[in-house]
Amino acid sequence: MRNLFILLTYISLSFGQNEVCFTIEENPQPNDPALGLLDKYVNVLDCIHVYGASSVSDEKILHVASIAAELLDNDEDGVVDDQNIFNELNTNYTVMPVFHSENSNLIDQFFDNFNYCAGAILFRQEIDPSQPGQWGDDATVEEVLHTINTCGHVEVYPQLYGLEPSSSYLTQAMDVARGGQFITMPSSYPDEAWYHYDDWTCDYECMAMEYLYWCIVTNMGLLSGDQICQGIANEWELCTPQLFEETDILMHDLVTDIQNLLPQNAPDGNYCPQNNPDELMIGYLRTGLVSFCMDNCSQYYLEDEYGNYISNISNLNGIQNFEYYINRFVEIEGETVQCVECEAFNVISINISNDCENPVSCFGEPCATSTCASIENGTCISNYCGGCYSDYYDNNELIVCGAPNGIIDLSGVDFGLCDMALGVGWVNNSCQYISGCDWIVDGVDYSDAFFSSMDECASASTLSSGPTNTLANKFSVQQNYPNPFNPITKLKYFLPEDGNVEIYIYDLNGKIVKSIMSQYKTAGSHSIIWNSLNNDGNNMPSGIYFCSITFNNISKSIKMAFLK
Repeated sequence: MRNLFILLTYISLSFGQNEVCFTIEENPQPNDPALGLLDKYVNVLDCIHVYGASSVSDEKILHVASIAAELLDNDEDGVVDDQNIFNELNTNYTVMPVFHSENSNLIDQFFDNFNYCAGAILFRQEIDPSQPGQWGDDATVEEVLHTINTCGHVEVYPQLYGLEPSSSYLTQAMDVARGGQFITMPSSYPDEAWYHYDDWTCDYECMAMEYLYWCIVTNMGLLSGDQICQGIANEWELCTPQLFEETDILMHDLVTDIQNLLPQNAPDGNYCPQNNPDELMIGYLRTGLVSFCMDNCSQYYLEDEYGNYISNISNLNGIQNFEYYINRFVEIEGETVQCVECEAFNVISINISNDCENPVSCFGEPCATSTCASIENGTCISNYCGGCYSDYYDNNELIVCGAPNGIIDLSGVDFGLCDMALGVGWVNNSCQYISGCDWIVDGVDYSDAFFSSMDECASASTLSSGPTNTLANKFSVQQNYPNPFNPITKLKYFLPEDGNVEIYIYDLNGKIVKSIMSQYKTAGSHSIIWNSLNNDGNNMPSGIYFCSITFNNISKSIKMAFLK
């Protein structure tokens, strides 16, 4: 797979209303004792290899390929959404076999000789390109999801999707949905259960895989409609996205968490990305100690929001102030160039982007305590991608601002990951609270660069200390980390002034299970630890809890997931 974009060079074929940018090829492994039994073949994004019997129509084979591509590349930009899933499916040579029928003589022979990964199979009569993913009409979405989940997610993220009892977030959530942990199918499920699969041939791990499928497609809206709701009620009661969100809180959080990169949009059977792979890239610009390509063609590289490498980056055109963009979330227009030992994406233009999916939390708006020494009337735009930034523009052109006279710019100085409050300093064109391990970094003492308060920093930088320019003095609470957690989690909060603080942990029924604190606290950043014990010193069960922090009669709450 190329590092960022997959260029689909296949012919675009239309069947009815569906446009599919794949074509059926000759079987690339005709001598394989299993794969050689099937004649038709489609390579889906180097992740899933669709093999089909000759009796299955081209339209249906291409429909399977399109659905697989849509689930893997849900935003349809030509790139598999989760690089880790791509690597796993590609390494394992993941196969989606399509047979004529359940009575096909090929099935036993196929699996007697099969040495790859396949999470499911499809039959000709189960595929309906005119009704993609509709329950009772087209099983393609279900079986392809089983394949991606079995060969990908279960292997790559076992802590989330492991199938054995009590092994993962998924199975613990399923035990809640079934009203208890049932290793084998019970004679009857508790009244409070909303997932009650009644197939005795399906063991616990099979139940977990089916549960994951129900959750994903329900969130997509594929099960909405009275007829479908009635048809699946004996197995799954949450047929609409609203019911799913309101009832299965654990799995709704998992499925919709953007960091998990699960597909959100229902496939429609059309897959034909129009992106030009050599025009645009987006991600964090990084620099290394040496070039990756043995020359200055690639002194930089781009990575996504999760630290995954995307592409080598070169600045052969000598873009002005290029170093300012290092470690920023950027959008790059360019073209692929050949270096000594590899390819790189050469920058034609570069812009700071604020379209990241995981912005950071800041104690106020960065531009509220910012100034630009290089321009008097520039436009300040706050940016939360990878940090708390104040970017200045003049007629839509980015201005590189220096620090105000008499102030030391602390941008880029790494004070460590400790929680000790060091003071207020000038970072990214604004006054910001800074925490770390020490004021001394690499032998340099930065203690004189700090101010004791936000107003002192604002005054020194010639910012007005009035209410319009000081930090938006707001009481704020950050999401706990880690989340989900077991058994300890940490939560940070910020007080704009001294005051009374009360902190309580509630369960889903609104009952206080742990009283953390009720005391007077000074202004600034604070943190607490919860070790999942209740007021009696007993361990709490897995589930959703709420932490409520009240400061001077203002309350804020966050939701936390505790998994044993």
